[in-house]
Amino acid sequence: MILYLKIIMKQMILVIGPESSATRAIALAFSNHSEVLSLGPSNDSIKGNNHADLLDDVWYELEQHNIDKAINLFPRNPLNKIILTRRSVPHGLKPGQNAEYMSFPKLDLLKDLCDCIRYDLFILITSRSPIPNLMSWTNRRQSVQGDFRKAFDQYQMSYKRIFDFVQKRNVNYLILSAEGLVLDKENYIRSLHSFFGLKSNIDISMQTKTDINSERYEEYFKKIV
Repeated sequence: MILYLKIIMKQMILVIGPESSATRAIALAFSNHSEVLSLGPSNDSIKGNNHADLLDDVWYELEQHNIDKAINLFPRNPLNKIILTRRSVPHGLKPGQNAEYMSFPKLDLLKDLCDCIRYDLFILITSRSPIPNLMSWTNRRQSVQGDFRKAFDQYQMSYKRIFDFVQKRNVNYLILSAEGLVLDKENYIRSLHSFFGLKSNIDISMQTKTDINSERYEEYFKKIV
């Protein structure tokens, strides 16, 4: 198999998936590499705020359909590092703002931006066992206001929007699993680094819970009794 990252253009990786599907954990773990440009655990500017994203200002301008401003705000990348960005779906318009129900990021405009600045876009689509994902969404995310049915409807639409975009814009992707990250730990991230042509023989510092779903299952079974 030829490693994916033998490219001419620079590379942008977008980690995206429904809220509570481990977008943040996977993005933070992947950014444990010197050749990945991202606000992650090794970046001093993050100062403990692992909800921040390198392209927050760029995303905001895309939401306003200001692609020229988004391009001007795009970080300069002279060392040809991979740039990594993350969006859970839905996502707050600005850091600290709550996501609104059925509000989705402007993926088409991100692709347009990548085409303009000659970046190859690759997306990592996150997933999680469905019932724990839906229960976490229902009980811990404000976008669905505690309504399990709204969580289910938004879950359906989130993946539909992502895969509609993948098909329409012919974007390469992998599907990643929250449980896979917990089970395979460093090997999970190391293999992804290797897939994208990065050195995989580096130390990866990551913290994952060993049991991420039991509490959510208990909540669900109590709910349906």
